[in-house]
Amino acid sequence: MRRSFALAHAWLSIIHSYIYWFRWEFTEERLRLARAAADRALELDPDLAQAHLALGHYFYRGFRADDQALEELAVAEQGLPGDADLLSARGAIYRRQGKFEEAIANLQRAAELDPRDATRFLVLGYNHGLLRRYDEAERYYEKALAVEPEFEGAVHARAQNRYWRDGDLELLRAYVSAYPEAHLRRWRLEVLSRDYPAALAALSQVGDEIIEEYLDYGPKSLFSGLTHLYAGQAELARAAFDSARVILEAAVSERPDDERRHQSLGVAYAGLGMKEAAVREGQMAVDLMPMSKDALLASNPLRGLAQIHTMVGDHDAAIDELDYLLSIPSWVSVPSLRLNPMWDPLRSHPLFQKLLEDYQ
Repeated sequence: MRRSFALAHAWLSIIHSYIYWFRWEFTEERLRLARAAADRALELDPDLAQAHLALGHYFYRGFRADDQALEELAVAEQGLPGDADLLSARGAIYRRQGKFEEAIANLQRAAELDPRDATRFLVLGYNHGLLRRYDEAERYYEKALAVEPEFEGAVHARAQNRYWRDGDLELLRAYVSAYPEAHLRRWRLEVLSRDYPAALAALSQVGDEIIEEYLDYGPKSLFSGLTHLYAGQAELARAAFDSARVILEAAVSERPDDERRHQSLGVAYAGLGMKEAAVREGQMAVDLMPMSKDALLASNPLRGLAQIHTMVGDHDAAIDELDYLLSIPSWVSVPSLRLNPMWDPLRSHPLFQKLLEDYQ
C-alpha cells in the first residue's frame, strides 16, 4: 500500500512540473508542490525509481537544471530500464540542449516501447519538423492519427507542417472548420490568408482579454493592432497598440522574467513607432531565453526581434536574424516567409529575395 501511495505522489509531482513548464500556472507555489510530492514519494519508498524520475522533471521543468535532471534520470533508470517515460524525458532534455539527433534516438525508442501512445509520435513529428524534415514529420503525425484519429494536437501539427513545408493552408482551413472553438488559430489562418475582416471576427470570439499560450502572451488588442497594421489601417492599429502597451507594461512589471511579455511589449512599442524601446524589449526577450538555455524556445524571441526590426524599419537587421533562424533548427521556413504579411516590408529588399533563394 505504501508503494502505491508513493507512486501516486511521484506522478503527482510530475503533473505539477508539467503545469509549471507549460505556464498553465507559472508560480513558485506550483514548483513547491512538485518538490513536496517528490519528497513525499521518497519518504514513503526511498527506493522508488519513479520518485527520481519525478525529480528529473522537477529540476528540468522547474529550473532548466539539465545536469541535475539527467543525474536523477540515471538513478531512475536503474529501476526502470527501458522505460518509455524516462526515455521521453531524456529526449526532451537533449532537444532543449540542441542535441537533436540524441533526442530523436531516445524518443524513437520510447515510441517503439509504447506504440499505443499517440503523443510519442506527435513529439517525434515536432522534432523532425524543427529540423525541417517535413516529410518525416508528416509520417509521424500520420502515425499519431492512426493510433488516435481525433487527436487534435496531431491534426493541427500536420496542418501546420504543410504550411511550413509548402505554404499550403488547406489543412489549416480544414482544422479550424473541425475545431471552431480554436479562435486564435483561426485568426492566424485568416491573417495568412489576408482576410483581415475575418481575422478580426475570429479575434472577437476569443473569450479572454489576455491570450496566453506556451509561446505567446498578449492582450487581444495586440493581435488586433497587428491585424489593422497588415490591413493598412494605421489609426486603428495605433489605438490598439497603445491599449496593448498599457496592459503589457503592467504585465512586464509583474513578471520581468517572462520573455513572452517583453517580446509582446516590444511589438506594441514598434507599432507605436517607439523604435529604441521596441528593440530594447525585443532584445531583453532574447537575453532571457538564449540558445544556450533552450535550443527550442530560443528561436521564438529571435523571430520576435526580427518582427520588431521589420516594423521599425531596421530591415537589414531583420534579414540577418531571419538568415540565422533559417540556418538553425527553428519553425521559420521559406514558404512561411513568402506567405506571412509580417514580412511584407522586406519583400522588395534584395537581401531578403536572396535569402529566399538561398534556402529554397
